[in-house]
Amino acid sequence: MLKANYDDERINLCIDTELFEKIFFNLLSNAFKFTPANGIVEIHVGRNSTNFILSVKDTGIGIPESMLEGIFER
Repeated sequence: MLKANYDDERINLCIDTELFEKIFFNLLSNAFKFTPANGIVEIHVGRNSTNFILSVKDTGIGIPESMLEGIFER
């Protein structure tokens, strides 16, 4: 199941849309890949006073703590 939550206000961004799309679909792809059949993938889009916030949560197995340090390395 996919749940999407977003703040009510409009958010204008200056971004590289191709790069953003790659990142976003990679996050979603991994969330669905590691979430069981009856699990939930949840997206939240919002902002605080200075930042755009995009979060993806799921009920999957998660990343082992021993691997967290290198998740942004190729």
